Amino acid sequence: MRSMVEEILKALKNANLLTEGTLVMIKGGFGKEVFNFAGEKVESNLFARIAAPFALFTSGKYSSEYCKMGRAAHAANDDAAMMFGSKVKCLKGKAPKTSCLLFNEGFLVVGRFPGELVAAAILLEKMCKAEILSKKIGKIRRLPAFLCAIERLAYLKIYSKKEKGNYDQGRRVAEADN
Repeated sequence: MRSMVEEILKALKNANLLTEGTLVMIKGGFGKEVFNFAGEKVESNLFARIAAPFALFTSGKYSSEYCKMGRAAHAANDDAAMMFGSKVKCLKGKAPKTSCLLFNEGFLVVGRFPGELVAAAILLEKMCKAEILSKKIGKIRRLPAFLCAIERLAYLKIYSKKEKGNYDQGRRVAEADN
């Protein structure tokens, strides 16, 4: 489990999304375990309502600025639509159940495997970047909600199945070796 945490933290660092407030949650055989930015085990209630096997809380340059506005981030490209649907809500004072912006704090993303988790974090940061920079170059063109729903369904049913299968296969091999 520690190697998965290190892998996630390294990827976040490479994407400039690793901060002192970063938390990573992994569901294991003994329940949820939470790790801080240094890979140390910590206690946190932030993930209490999360059902996904992986989750993380962090913030980047654009997401930390955007979450202060208290608005949802909307999908403007197919990658964002596949990962999140039409938008990512901004919550204020509520315990999250899924990927969201947390008002004045940063964002929380969930995933079924580490690669999906990191991809979701990078995409959400890019969504916030697009929303902020669109003020300087013109209004952002959001994808229609029905198209986002189709993209999300396609991702879950087709594209991510192979990635999830590869992750599960690697995990079974690692467990057999131990």
